[in-house]
Amino acid sequence: MATRNKPRLAIAALTVSHGIVLLAGLFAPYDPGSQNRELPFAPPTQIHFIDARKKLHLRPFVYRLRADAENDGYREDRSQAYPLRFFSRRHLFGTDPPSKIFLMGSDAYGRDQFSRFLYGGRISLFAGLLATVISLSVGMMG
Repeated sequence: MATRNKPRLAIAALTVSHGIVLLAGLFAPYDPGSQNRELPFAPPTQIHFIDARKKLHLRPFVYRLRADAENDGYREDRSQAYPLRFFSRRHLFGTDPPSKIFLMGSDAYGRDQFSRFLYGGRISLFAGLLATVISLSVGMMG
């Protein structure tokens, strides 16, 4: 019985992942080219439900990242929590400036890796579809 569900689960997972990639503009919190030069190589943002005073919040939030010169990295500025905003400005989620949310961190120019991953996936899906169409067209001519 369990082996019958494996193909269905795989098809469902592929459908969901392809849907998310095709709707990258909605699921990505930022434009893939937008840069945050003050946050190069930022680590993934931690999403919190409990603040610095040990108070539970029902709405998830993040803290702003600040450069930590002593440790050559970043630290969370816990003086203010920035709640996650859902369905804001054409995106599924995001935060209010000056805070940023980097689910997969940022690159050397401070670009959100998660947004770039989703938009890059659209290109990969299109390339596979284009290769299939070309192969079928050439095969049908011969």
